[in-house]
Amino acid sequence: MHPIMHCSLRHIALLLLVVLPLSLKAQQEKVILHMKDGQTVEYMMDDVDFVELITPSKSSSTEEVPEVGGTVAEGIDLGLSVLWAEHNLGAADATDLGGRFAFDASELNAWGDGWRLPTDEEWEELYSKCEWHWVLRNGISGRLINGQTSNAIFIPAAGVVIDEDVLINGCVGVYWTADTYVDEMAGTKAEATGAYFDSANIYRMEYPKTNRFSVRLVKEKY
Repeated sequence: MHPIMHCSLRHIALLLLVVLPLSLKAQQEKVILHMKDGQTVEYMMDDVDFVELITPSKSSSTEEVPEVGGTVAEGIDLGLSVLWAEHNLGAADATDLGGRFAFDASELNAWGDGWRLPTDEEWEELYSKCEWHWVLRNGISGRLINGQTSNAIFIPAAGVVIDEDVLINGCVGVYWTADTYVDEMAGTKAEATGAYFDSANIYRMEYPKTNRFSVRLVKEKY
């Protein structure tokens, strides 16, 4: 089932804010909103200019900030060029969502010992050389990634954090890569690449560095 079918209407709007720029560039999809009164509203993505969400008051569902680094993970050999961490940064185990971090946060180096953000190329390798399955594990939605070895990792759909509120948790996952985007007009690296996935799609696109996304680290094979 596509995530639009099991997210609230508010979450749908926020989901569009996360994926809309790429959706408009990559493909012209139809979006169908299922209302509580049984009615449906549908439109084509190429008819959308922008989506605006107005929230009168803060949500009470604020993020519980975990220990910055969490437990240092085991490096899992998926038969790729690098070892992938068994769990997220800030997490204690594979189904723990962990923290959500800004791109330039010093916490990204919390584990040390060679752990680092994966490059865009290493995420591409994870996409193209492994099998991705949308699963529910211990009540947490996400992607089970089977490697070329007998090993696998689980990456939770941990959502994103905007204004200290955890949003779209269980519907999407967005994970930072190490690659930055050069704005040729401004001459600065104002954005960084994020790896986005939901139950039906896997994308990579550029996001503002101030967004707070999940982090899955890698390290070199020795």
